[in-house]
Amino acid sequence: MKSKSIIFVITPLLFACSNPENEQKTESATVITSNDTNIIKKSEAEMKNEDKATFFNNAAIGGLMEVEMSSKLLETTKTNPEITEYAQMIEDDHSKANQELKLIAQKENFILPTTLPASKLKLLKQFEGLNDEAKNEFYINSMVHEHDEAINLFSLAKSMDNAAIASFASKTLPILKHHYKIADELKSAIQNAKKNQGDDVLKLSNKTENKPSKNQ
Repeated sequence: MKSKSIIFVITPLLFACSNPENEQKTESATVITSNDTNIIKKSEAEMKNEDKATFFNNAAIGGLMEVEMSSKLLETTKTNPEITEYAQMIEDDHSKANQELKLIAQKENFILPTTLPASKLKLLKQFEGLNDEAKNEFYINSMVHEHDEAINLFSLAKSMDNAAIASFASKTLPILKHHYKIADELKSAIQNAKKNQGDDVLKLSNKTENKPSKNQ
């Protein structure tokens, strides 16, 4: 995600034929005629609104996922003090950031999503089915992925024209990078332990109920 704008939306409208007399121009859209296709190009104001909506939606879902998974880990898993401490930090920091994001969204008349999409819920269900040690590894891998996505999103958002979003993104970005750095270090530590002590060091073959692990 290296582009300056979070999204670029061009909506094609196909007609049976192209007739200049039927072309309509409005204040919010510019019609560009090319052969037999009329393309409605979003205005700058519409693009900014869509960028804002994209940021709010993705930031909210990412924050919800990080807090929810961290909370579930803390409820059930205490086998690795370093990961437990990390999960507590994530829950605290992202709960605070989520609240701040909500206040900014309210001022912008935008309603944030309050539930996770199906893809995230599926990951949570998979996470809940693992034993403690496997949960630790799954959790850290998820935090690396979630924070990588968040860093990309917030890096773009800090350059947005919306002052409130840009300020929030600039302030939050160093925290996200700190979270990512620690998660990546914990991930490497887990991988090194598995190499040094065998593939089953995390007891992936033994679930709490003494059943084979789902991720085998």
